[in-house]
Amino acid sequence: MIATQPQFDESTLTQLEFPAILSALKEHIRTPYGHDVLQSIQPSSNPDTISRWLQEVEELKAILDAGETIPIGFPEDIRPLLEKIRPEDSFLESDELLRIRSYLFFLGELRAFFTHYLEHLPTLVDYIRALHPHRDLVREIDRRIAPDGEVLDTASPELREIRRNILRLEQEEKTMLQRLLRRYKEYSQDEIITLRDGRMVLAIQQQWAHKVNGIVHGTSSSGATVFIEPLETLRISNEIQNLRIEERKEIIKILRQLTGMIRRVRQDILYGTENLGMLDFIHAKAVLARELQATAPRLTT
Repeated sequence: MIATQPQFDESTLTQLEFPAILSALKEHIRTPYGHDVLQSIQPSSNPDTISRWLQEVEELKAILDAGETIPIGFPEDIRPLLEKIRPEDSFLESDELLRIRSYLFFLGELRAFFTHYLEHLPTLVDYIRALHPHRDLVREIDRRIAPDGEVLDTASPELREIRRNILRLEQEEKTMLQRLLRRYKEYSQDEIITLRDGRMVLAIQQQWAHKVNGIVHGTSSSGATVFIEPLETLRISNEIQNLRIEERKEIIKILRQLTGMIRRVRQDILYGTENLGMLDFIHAKAVLARELQATAPRLTT
């Protein structure tokens, strides 16, 4: 897609003001993939190549001349994520899966935009058709991961059951702690239940800490308050912690499943980034051409 022959020496490129053109184009590049194309591009003396390049720009420029804005901007580079999942035992965290999802959704929007103009884009159609949005993958990520990155209860029946049990035990523990809070009211620093190291504790005045049987989970910065997990709630608390471990295992299982779906189409997504880079580069040339009020030259041999 990028002509690299013949190579021009630095002096010739400077005389052609090629570096200045690249600098001007850089201002209009909208993706990291387009930047890669910009950095590797070389002039060509091949008439067929030059003719194709000019036609590509003319096709996108016509859309811009019609007053349309081409939604080609996507600033994030997802290729490091695709590199990360090359090993079979690797997986993406939920926020990383959402970044892949955002990229694929963007491709879907961009391809849908171009669909209305395909008959007017004969030299660009192959680039556009290489932008595969993998909508089934996007739907599966949406089904299992919330926009804030939380893995949803509906991601699997096992996860739903684990979380249901956690909620039930947490409610039992809160009820028990409320009862203990009333019992130790005169020793409490604050009549509230708080969390320390993921465990529910009572805030007891330091001088009365010996009155409460339990495990100490630290003190306040002033030392006036001791955070104690009563022995009465220890069994339930341990059950909750064990369920949290099971929850994380199930979440990792879900993340591995989604990562596996991405891994199966990894090469196709990478190929799409190359074609997006070309479209971004061509778009930058079209925008610059409009700024300069440039017209395509007539080639002679």
